[in-house]
Amino acid sequence: MISRAAAVAVTVLLLTAGACGGDDDSAPTTTADPTTTAPSTEPTTTEPLTDEEAITQLEEDWWQALREMSAGERDVEDASQYLGGDYLELFLEERSGDPGNLILSDSSSIQVGHVVIDDLQGTVDLCIVDADFVPAGDETVWTRRFRDTVDAASGDWRIVRRERIGEAVEGMSCDE
Repeated sequence: MISRAAAVAVTVLLLTAGACGGDDDSAPTTTADPTTTAPSTEPTTTEPLTDEEAITQLEEDWWQALREMSAGERDVEDASQYLGGDYLELFLEERSGDPGNLILSDSSSIQVGHVVIDDLQGTVDLCIVDADFVPAGDETVWTRRFRDTVDAASGDWRIVRRERIGEAVEGMSCDE
């Protein structure tokens, strides 16, 4: 291992060597002042997500994409980045020609719950506070629970099915 003094000596030697060796008619060489801060010891690479983390991220990214679609900021065809199989086809069929029928305001939210993975398939329990689906004249907010089936057979996790778990409950709480 090189000592700190040796490393400084080598650095000084390299810096001064670049300034020497030219003919006297050449323009003077300037070098930047050496920095006095130590290099960062923070890792520059990130660890890949676990399957559970990737599925949670998928659900959260899909929720954000839905918000953007409802605001007209994103094409509904982008759903293929998150959905697969019959669920994708159903979503696109329901949204074709009228992406405005999708409403998600900041008052609605999603909470990703229990994730179970079995090889290339898994299930995810979700709680959705739905402040946007309000019948005419009713100001009630509903909490709905869903179970998504996810699949990674194509290489990336995709949501391939969503089923409702139980009945909607009045209120804005995902606490069980």
